Amino acid sequence: MLPLSFQVQFACNVAKGVLHRVAGTEWVVHEDNEKTTAQLKDRIERTLKLLRDAEGNKDAFKGKEETEVSVQVPGKEFKFTGTVYISYWSIPNFYFHITTAYDILRKEGVPLGKPDFLGRP
Repeated sequence: MLPLSFQVQFACNVAKGVLHRVAGTEWVVHEDNEKTTAQLKDRIERTLKLLRDAEGNKDAFKGKEETEVSVQVPGKEFKFTGTVYISYWSIPNFYFHITTAYDILRKEGVPLGKPDFLGRP
C-alpha cells in the first residue's frame, strides 16, 4: 500500500482531473511533495478552493456529457465520455484513495469513525 501522502495527493489529483478533463479548465500543478500533515491539509484546502471556484462557473460543465476524455496510465490510454469518466473512473478512484487514507489513519491510531468518513450534514 502506498503511503498516506500518496493517497491524499492522488485523491486531490482526481478531483482536479474532472475540472481539467471535462470542464476544460487549466491543469493546476501541485508538486506532490507534501510530507507533513499540515502540508497535506494545505493541499486539500487548495484543491477544495479550486472546486469551489469551479462551482461558480457551472456553465463550464454544460453539454459536456459526451465530451471525449482521455486518461493516460503507464502503458495504456483510456477514452471515455464526460459522463462515463466522472461516474466510472473519477468517483470510484476518488473514494478508493480516500478510503485508503482513512484506513491508514485508523491503522495509525487516529480516532476516526464512520461519521468522519461520511461527513456531517
